[in-house]
Amino acid sequence: MSRVQPSNTVPRSSRRQPRAGRVRLGAITYGAIAHALSKLGYETSSARGSHVIFAHPNSRAQLILPWRSQAQTVDPTRLEGIFQLVASGGVATREELEDALKRD
Repeated sequence: MSRVQPSNTVPRSSRRQPRAGRVRLGAITYGAIAHALSKLGYETSSARGSHVIFAHPNSRAQLILPWRSQAQTVDPTRLEGIFQLVASGGVATREELEDALKRD
């Protein structure tokens, strides 16, 4: 008797694989992000309300993050946006930001 896969499951071969060249960093906290951004030259200032602005003197791109506990984990979608904004602002490559996060 052969097994039939239910139609609502995804075969193992088609499950999402990590992108080549990407390093899994694990859970990244807001404290680690703030420390890594400061190592890359970003300066912080408080915004009105509950946000923190990270600005780099050599880039016009600003990164605005919600004010959170230093130990709180950054949502993966927000983390991806941080990587993209830092890279598109010309401040650092994705790999340089990953290295700054790993050195913490």
